[in-house]
Amino acid sequence: MRIQACALTLLACVAAVASGPAAAGACDGESPPSVVVNSLRQPLALDRSKAIDELTLMMGNDHLSGAGFVTLGVTAVEYSTTITSNVQSRRDGTGAWCAFPVNVIVEHGFAKPVRVYIAREVQEGTCKYEATMDHELQHVRIHEAGLWKARIAVDREVAAAVRRQMPVRGRSSDEAIRAVNDIVTEAVDRAVREVSAGVQRDNDAMDTPEAYLAFSRQCSK
Repeated sequence: MRIQACALTLLACVAAVASGPAAAGACDGESPPSVVVNSLRQPLALDRSKAIDELTLMMGNDHLSGAGFVTLGVTAVEYSTTITSNVQSRRDGTGAWCAFPVNVIVEHGFAKPVRVYIAREVQEGTCKYEATMDHELQHVRIHEAGLWKARIAVDREVAAAVRRQMPVRGRSSDEAIRAVNDIVTEAVDRAVREVSAGVQRDNDAMDTPEAYLAFSRQCSK
């Protein structure tokens, strides 16, 4: 009864819009960008195609399998994160270019249906089946809660990065725009990794020798 989470993939898909040279003036004082974070959800997919040995192998040689435990269920989750930024640039009073984000849209969540594996040897309707399914659904709920936490974290980190580092100046419009996109991407990546680490800790806290022993006592037949 373990969790299998695919590595998070961060894709920066940026649409940058550069304005033409505007009247000379300071680049400071721009309004904060609009930041929208959309959570990507997927349906649950139950998979009974794998045997206990296959699921145990999926989890690797960790301390649980090494202690003689086998895996009856696995929850597999794959994440994706896409960033779309609208960045504007203009010349400042010195003739250099500065750039700032107008809006940032982040889509973060499940890339594919959340797949819950229950070993095919576990018969539906038995104590082992019900207990395994309940355990895996708790893992699913942890991941779903992580989507909400990610929305909050991304909004916080992007706002902080804008406050500390914007506007960005460069020798050309393209250079300034690239710097803005890099800063936004780093902020989103930082937020997502922070939440992902917390989700992993919560999942690991469920998969302990003590939890497996309790399961064994609950479903001894």
